Amino acid sequence: MNPAWVQGGFFGCRLWEFALGMAAGVLWRTRAASLSAAVFSWWGLLAGAVIYVLGCYSYRALSPYLLTDALIGTGLTVVLAHVARTIGGARWRGRAVMAVGVSSYGLYLVHQPYVLYFAERMRGLETPMFVAAASGIIVVLALGAMALERAVNALTDRVLG
Repeated sequence: MNPAWVQGGFFGCRLWEFALGMAAGVLWRTRAASLSAAVFSWWGLLAGAVIYVLGCYSYRALSPYLLTDALIGTGLTVVLAHVARTIGGARWRGRAVMAVGVSSYGLYLVHQPYVLYFAERMRGLETPMFVAAASGIIVVLALGAMALERAVNALTDRVLG
């Protein structure tokens, strides 16, 4: 099997996430209370974490790699929904996360070369040092993406005004 098929070169690898998102949207519209109760329960969080871990382990061989995006995307969505609900309780943290979230598309567009560059240089670090360095890099990238997005929005407003 050619790895290009499973590394975003084949739409089927992302089809699960799209279909699940559409199905969840329909269910949330018709059964919001019961779906919220299931997703935001401890069992929902545990299931999301297990699905995410299975996705991380599916990287090891090429055949299950077809499921990696679906498993990681599904599990991480549930886990991050819990994190968002928890963070939303503290106003200042919620505002900070929302500010980064507003600029997340810009971060998505520019992150890859920086992540690849720093990942190679941080490969040999011990876990605590890696986490500290990665956290700092994420903060710098997020702030840079926010500044870039503001500059592009200002330029767009000036040109298209």
